[in-house]
Amino acid sequence: APEPFAEAAVTNGTVEEEERNQSGFTQRQQAILDAAQARLGSGAPTPTDDVGFAEGLGNAGMRGLSNLRSIPDAMMAEDFAALADARAAQEAREAERARTGEQPGLLERIATWRPSWAAPLESSEELRGKAAGLAQGIAQRSVDAQQNYPMTQAGAQAIQELSEADGFIDGLGTVLTNPLATASGVAQVAAEQVPTIAGAGLATAVTKNPTVGIGAFAGSGYAQERFGQLVPEASKEGYNLLDDQGALDAVSDTEFMRDQATRGQTRGAIIGAVDLVTAGLASKAPLTLGSVGRQSAIQVGGGGGGEAAAQLATDGEIQAGEVIIEALAEGVSAPADV
Repeated sequence: APEPFAEAAVTNGTVEEEERNQSGFTQRQQAILDAAQARLGSGAPTPTDDVGFAEGLGNAGMRGLSNLRSIPDAMMAEDFAALADARAAQEAREAERARTGEQPGLLERIATWRPSWAAPLESSEELRGKAAGLAQGIAQRSVDAQQNYPMTQAGAQAIQELSEADGFIDGLGTVLTNPLATASGVAQVAAEQVPTIAGAGLATAVTKNPTVGIGAFAGSGYAQERFGQLVPEASKEGYNLLDDQGALDAVSDTEFMRDQATRGQTRGAIIGAVDLVTAGLASKAPLTLGSVGRQSAIQVGGGGGGEAAAQLATDGEIQAGEVIIEALAEGVSAPADV
């Protein structure tokens, strides 16, 4: 599953400790909102009122829908960026030929032939502009989702503390120290996958074939990881996607775009494969108390193991807190999987 909070590429947001404690947002969320409001010139106040647990679960589902909505935009942003690179190379070749008088070969003329009535090809700048606009929209959607659909204060704080745990012992200690808030936070993280689970259930009901639903569930997990790296990876590289020039710089960086895509492919393949196995096992389990308990254990192991494997494959190290969060979140959703 995606990280609990997608960090927008923001570098200027700062938050005082007292404000963080009063807010239903984590430090990362609030920094995103502060910088976004400064960037957009918005006079809208940052919401600080707490929400109830039921509302927090509903908000999680809305954040999940927002994540799904960003998948096609991320896909198109990558496509436009790649087309811009290809077009720039073509423009360079044409400029060189215009200077030297060299003519393209027969095969190239055939491959690039266009009828006289066809619309002119978009320039590399126009294509990059489209990619940048899509990237900017994804980052803004992430900000809007976190602002409009926050977690409960206690749950957000518990997830923040757990994500910053220094190793598994420290992380488990955090869980045991504040079990109710941790349970609340984990449940809200798990609820972000409700739209995916509902879609998989609908696919199963319509086709009367659990395999279709399992495939839809695993496919969604892959897609969320594959196309969910642009915003957090841009943040790591110092690109502010909420800024026009920052977004343009990001999509113009061929190496960055390739690296974030490769990271998404690796994480998506690992986590999608784990989802496929665990969902397949859950679909064959009878709906009994003992079976749900066994499946919960399997889901915990699969969720935590998949996240750990994905981190090792992409980063070479494991963030214990994130692994614990994913493991517990998968355990919470086990009854729905069954």
